[in-house]
Amino acid sequence: MGFNAFWMRGTPHTLGSLQSLGFTYHIDDVSRDEPFLIPVNGKPFAVVPYTLGMNDIVQFEGRNASAESFGRELKDEFDVLHAEAATRRRMMSISTHDRIAGRPSPIITGPA
Repeated sequence: MGFNAFWMRGTPHTLGSLQSLGFTYHIDDVSRDEPFLIPVNGKPFAVVPYTLGMNDIVQFEGRNASAESFGRELKDEFDVLHAEAATRRRMMSISTHDRIAGRPSPIITGPA
């Protein structure tokens, strides 16, 4: 069971509180590209990276990007990470939100 805070808000006590409630991971961290473990109250707690780059809030609301440009950026990101994966472990994180990507207008369509 994981947790995502609104706009990555947290306190020095957030992870301990989450762990005491039975959460095993959170996704409010942009410091690394891959999941990692940190000790919380002497036990491991997983951190799954969040991305601001491949993020529909940043893409659509910040720059008013089109679905096509966001799709192209996602493909370019994937292609680079796929090539890098030949020599090391890679992960692609895409952040989407129902109120943005879930609307009909930003749907990315490809050739039929």
